[in-house]
Amino acid sequence: MPGGSHPVRSKFTWDGRGDSGQVAPDGPYYVKVHLIHQGRTITISDNNGPLPVTVKTVAPQPSITSVSPSTTSASHLVPIRIGYAGNEDRAATVLIYRLDGQRPPVVIKTFLSSARGQTATWDGVIHRQPAAPGTYLIGLQVTDAACNTGRFPVSLSPLPAGAARTEVTVTQ
Repeated sequence: MPGGSHPVRSKFTWDGRGDSGQVAPDGPYYVKVHLIHQGRTITISDNNGPLPVTVKTVAPQPSITSVSPSTTSASHLVPIRIGYAGNEDRAATVLIYRLDGQRPPVVIKTFLSSARGQTATWDGVIHRQPAAPGTYLIGLQVTDAACNTGRFPVSLSPLPAGAARTEVTVTQ
């Protein structure tokens, strides 16, 4: 790259692959520029130090840590407080599934949580109406900065052990 009083800036890209063509192992990587005519090498940095480029191929593993209360009445809804973990300081999508023992769980409502928190509140409303009596499963979906998406529960059929602790029952 020509330098001097009017340096030419170039844009470089890296596809996250090593010389073999395989995706590089997860972790931070640093860009070093060899300044041949100056006989030195620099690492791309800012005032805080070297700037890493991070390869991340493993999806987040979110989980629901608490649901309270676990029962509410359609005639007198109480907000459902949902605690969760594994969102990596990113917004999470809360998924409300309707459970019916005869059919697989069906998503009937989704909403975003705050990006920095680990709690969300479901008002018990679906399509602007109080949720119909029945059982609902609280799920979670998180997409990280590398666009890897993790879900809780990981599978819906069959529901994993412990899924009952993330259920809410709506009574008359």
